[in-house]
Amino acid sequence: MTPSDFFVTFSDILEHEFFYMELPDHLREDFTAQNVSITLNFNFGWQVSESLFGVKSSIIYKYPSEEGWFQMLNYESSTVFKVDNLLDYLTIMGDKSFEMQDDLLHHILQLTTSTARGILAMKTAGTPIAKIYLPVITTVEFLSPENSEIEEVSIEVDAE
Repeated sequence: MTPSDFFVTFSDILEHEFFYMELPDHLREDFTAQNVSITLNFNFGWQVSESLFGVKSSIIYKYPSEEGWFQMLNYESSTVFKVDNLLDYLTIMGDKSFEMQDDLLHHILQLTTSTARGILAMKTAGTPIAKIYLPVITTVEFLSPENSEIEEVSIEVDAE
């Protein structure tokens, strides 16, 4: 299946948290984008009666320091999608577990990540991390049988 085989539209984008902290002077002097660690976490939810499927994203940017990792950014939002005929693609296996048609889940995660990338680019404009874009990731690692039935999936990437 391809994205043209199902109909997905944005229903809502809800920001839950945005926190940005400038680096202290002693870290700013040697700042390099390659040392920024980016962690992404995804949680999923659904409302079958409304044909809605949501992805709650948590994104953290950290920078190494002598005391450990300095958290520069924490962003959390929910991206909610209306999926026509949702139950044709989604099998609910309990309160927090599900299986979804792989191409649809891939498409939804790509839309979620791209949306977060754009929002973060706007929110960090003029800061030292403005050019450290949320990386383009393939969502294949989220689609393995072990991950398709769990509530939370996370991945850590390094900025380039």
